[in-house]
Amino acid sequence: MSEKNRVLAANSAFYAAFLNQDFAKMNEIWSEREDVTVIHPGYSVLQGRDNVLASWRQILSSVHSPDIHFCNATAYVNGKVAYVICHETLTSNTLIATNIFSLENDSWKLLHHQAGPAPDLIDETPSGNVH
Repeated sequence: MSEKNRVLAANSAFYAAFLNQDFAKMNEIWSEREDVTVIHPGYSVLQGRDNVLASWRQILSSVHSPDIHFCNATAYVNGKVAYVICHETLTSNTLIATNIFSLENDSWKLLHHQAGPAPDLIDETPSGNVH
């Protein structure tokens, strides 16, 4: 499997954990480094693994956790760092997201996630484009 495909698989695992409200899997996906960050839509940056995972625990344990899917995923690999840009579709929203990964012990681990508003019209192509 190419590195781009491995990064796309890690990205898919992130969204599967989110959709399934699986905190244990979400915990596994994130790097164990302390310098991880997340910017949830409409919020400021959260820094540090404990803060980032606390935010995911709150989101995933909520009865209002969104039904989320992703599409138009494109992976970019630069040595031991990679990122994916994709669209997130929620009930009535489309967001654009950037997920940054680091290669750690032969696994791609999430370092940063950020999502924000996207244009209303997107060209939906199957998840997992590799460029």
